[in-house]
Amino acid sequence: MVGYLFSLGKKYGTDKAEMHQYTRHYEEMFKGRRSKVRKVLEIGIWKGGSLRMWKDFFPKATIYGIDTCEDYLFKEPRIKCFLCDAGNKEELKKLPLGKDFDLIVDDGSHKYNEQMAAFDVLYPLVKEGGIYVIEDVEKEYPMGRMIVEKQGNLIVID
Repeated sequence: MVGYLFSLGKKYGTDKAEMHQYTRHYEEMFKGRRSKVRKVLEIGIWKGGSLRMWKDFFPKATIYGIDTCEDYLFKEPRIKCFLCDAGNKEELKKLPLGKDFDLIVDDGSHKYNEQMAAFDVLYPLVKEGGIYVIEDVEKEYPMGRMIVEKQGNLIVID
């Protein structure tokens, strides 16, 4: 069954839809609470497909994007893009992101040391009940995707 998020992912050309098929997992995670999501951050902008997908999927959210490539930055209503090396903790700390993120997705460099640097700085910005996802971990480690859900100390590795 093809879900709404899959359709959006395909529309905007993000690899989260057909190539990785992550959209079905995200759709399940946010079933029944899409309209309650207010803040989403994604590391790795590329062509902006994922940011636009999130914007349509979460109708009341502001979507933030971080990338090291200035050419990937763009401006649209409800989307804010920043030039930043997510593997550099000091750069991350300077970003005007605020806190209380419902979802943070690391789809950036896919390098363990950079993912962990970003996690150290950004995970505290996830609100209680929010979700921090590190995608494509299998490129560095064969364990697959890592999903961390902030509910007390619950950590789920998939």
